[in-house]
Amino acid sequence: MEARLNQNSDNSSLPPSKDRYKVKRKKTDNTKKRKTKKKEKKHRSKMVQNPDQIEELNVRHCPDCGGDLSDEPVKGKVRRQEIDLIIKRWTTEYRAEKKQCPMCSKQVTASFPKQIKGPMQYGPTVRALSAYLIHDNMLSYNRTQRFFEEVANIPIGQSTLVTFNQAMKNCLTDEDTNADNAIKTKVTDAPVVGYDETGMRKNGQTIWLHTAATDKLTHLHMDDKRGKAGMDRAGILPNYQGIAVHDFWKPYEHYPCDHAYCNAHLIRELKGIAETTGHRWADNMKTLLESASHEHQQRKKAQKGLRDDKKALYKRRYDTFVQMGYHESPSPPEKPPHQKGRQKKTKELNLLERFEQYKDEILTFLTHENVPFDNNTAERSFRMAKVKDKVSGSFRGTGDECFAVIRSFVDSVRKNGIGVFDAIRFCFEGFSPLLIVNHLFSC
Repeated sequence: MEARLNQNSDNSSLPPSKDRYKVKRKKTDNTKKRKTKKKEKKHRSKMVQNPDQIEELNVRHCPDCGGDLSDEPVKGKVRRQEIDLIIKRWTTEYRAEKKQCPMCSKQVTASFPKQIKGPMQYGPTVRALSAYLIHDNMLSYNRTQRFFEEVANIPIGQSTLVTFNQAMKNCLTDEDTNADNAIKTKVTDAPVVGYDETGMRKNGQTIWLHTAATDKLTHLHMDDKRGKAGMDRAGILPNYQGIAVHDFWKPYEHYPCDHAYCNAHLIRELKGIAETTGHRWADNMKTLLESASHEHQQRKKAQKGLRDDKKALYKRRYDTFVQMGYHESPSPPEKPPHQKGRQKKTKELNLLERFEQYKDEILTFLTHENVPFDNNTAERSFRMAKVKDKVSGSFRGTGDECFAVIRSFVDSVRKNGIGVFDAIRFCFEGFSPLLIVNHLFSC
């Protein structure tokens, strides 16, 4: 009971939102060198050569003696610039001529542009900004509606905003230029992919957001099921032949690809066991994994692989600490004769068996330079989805499908350094999103 009550996001798999109180970090030894924080990159705008407006400031009197300077020649000018934003509603009216043919007396009307389909519609910038605010900045429909009314004086109904999002989703899943399917295909062909899933809310029920992510691409899929059925419908893992990075969720093991496990989960569990039991093997194994990860990262930055003797050393120490754990961990009591099923084991013993059974998968990052130590790439891909779920409210209707498709496109675009708003507006202007996706593949 005490061990369960002491669990938090720092020593178990609990998310930070489930912490009963703020996690206090333990003070480390002062003799150890403190890690200096990386300096944040400062974003400072430079002066433009051709400003939109120039205000001339004249000198008429000397501030010291009061002398008249109106007729004195100008010796030079000091430039300073102010950057501001002008948000203005812009309405374009199209007037199509009507004429009567002198030959056949037919009434002929000039053709409207392709995007002008009715008496009144919203332009691509309004539609793109709507999708940008909802799916990239996680605003609710209500707040997005207020933004247009209060900032741009454009009244838009929430049902119209839903229509914009549905149009964006249809553009990305069009049969002729299926950009979403192109992203899925490219992720399936990647040598290393991180997989994860998280719960979302729809109509008062739990649904599951499945993610498959690389450093350059993200594909999201909403499903009613968390396990293998949902993963099959996502359409990536059944055909995947590379290395899948994930946690210890059992359904992942049904797929024949190579597997690598997220060591960040193990680090937290080892910390929890060391705090509750005081057993040395857990602390030693945690230090071993962290040291191996650090050296792996340093070697990767230097573009030098880890030496074979170093890999062998880490594996020997790994085996030593597993055996130490079996020696320190108490054996479970014998199962009573009348009890059915397997004998319940302690959490520590279950973790030890995982270390013993999945040694190669846990240490995959040592033998493959492109395999990460953890699964942060996949977990970051739906971090904003949790913001959407908790701040902007749960999904209704087909909103979850729109969200998954559009977020896949948005996250992939941002990972490749392309402006998200410009990419969305590109789609609403009638261009194929497949042009952008193909550009991502060439990066």
